[in-house]
Amino acid sequence: VEVREKRQAGRPDRKIYKLTSRGRSVFREWQRQPAEVEHFKSELLLKIFFGRQLPSNELHALLREFAGQQSRLLAVYDQTRREIKAETGDEPSHVYWLMTLRRGEMVAQARLAWANECLGQLKAGGSGTSGRRRAIKGKGSK
Repeated sequence: VEVREKRQAGRPDRKIYKLTSRGRSVFREWQRQPAEVEHFKSELLLKIFFGRQLPSNELHALLREFAGQQSRLLAVYDQTRREIKAETGDEPSHVYWLMTLRRGEMVAQARLAWANECLGQLKAGGSGTSGRRRAIKGKGSK
């Protein structure tokens, strides 16, 4: 990678990066390799898994906050889509940028739908402990 600085009036200098021919070769080889399996961790799912231990109002609050995060993320993605379309014109990479953006949109939409479904289930009667804590019994417990 080569880097050079470009002066900008009223703004910090901009760093411009360029791949060397060797760097481009290494990059293309990396692109051809199968992608690693994505690993997923979610603190929220762990909290939901043990949701019976939470007061129902707290469980509802966790899910509403998560749904709100996903809604805000979708708004950011919508703005990003508009910016890409407005600023890239005939850029050949445009379609690939939109593909990656679409994945993010679909994941956020699915997460939002899941959170709303969970909230509906809780409203229908499967909600927490209404403030009481219940012990988790292991094997052999009575």
